[in-house]
Amino acid sequence: MNATLKTALKRVAAGQSAIADVQRTVLDLRDKLAVLDQQLEAIDDHGLPQSELDARIAALVQRDGAAYVDDRGNGFVHGERSLVAPCPVNAVRLPVMPWEAMPWGLVCAAAPELAATLLRGIVARVPYREGLPLAERPDTRARLLAERHELAATEERFIDDAAAAGLAIDHRPEVVARRQADADRQRREAKALAAQRQREAALDARHQRARRFARIR
Repeated sequence: MNATLKTALKRVAAGQSAIADVQRTVLDLRDKLAVLDQQLEAIDDHGLPQSELDARIAALVQRDGAAYVDDRGNGFVHGERSLVAPCPVNAVRLPVMPWEAMPWGLVCAAAPELAATLLRGIVARVPYREGLPLAERPDTRARLLAERHELAATEERFIDDAAAAGLAIDHRPEVVARRQADADRQRREAKALAAQRQREAALDARHQRARRFARIR
């Protein structure tokens, strides 16, 4: 094998290695973007941590119990046939029928611990992924969005630089869509500007004709 051929093969090998490095870098950047996307999705999809869930259950039980008392409480203690009225027991009429299911609000008002236990029992039987406390989510989302914006810009610039060096790599669909939208907007703006200039030119021409006509007269 002559020296010229050896040199050519080395250049080919070096070029292939450089291409592989570029492709690995792009894949690594996109993997990091995918991780950030998963973390951002988890902020909205994952449920409350157990500590906040207990507080929420207590608040819900208190709310629904208070609402039931406001709406139906008088029926238990006021009136000629209420639960506390001085009448025979057979004359008592409660605002709940014997054949009706126990109203949720009544359970919350009369047995709040039982109501809370029921809710916790249901949650315990349906697995879910606990997420961040609610108060931490806005700042975490903002931080992750900033990281993603910076990383996405880095990846986009890297691919543009690779293209300038002769290595074509497709941009992510969101980049293609954004650039297409920008190009469409620029075309619309250029078309609108050209139309405006055309109208202004036509108006100037009319003014000039009117001035010439005025001088002739």
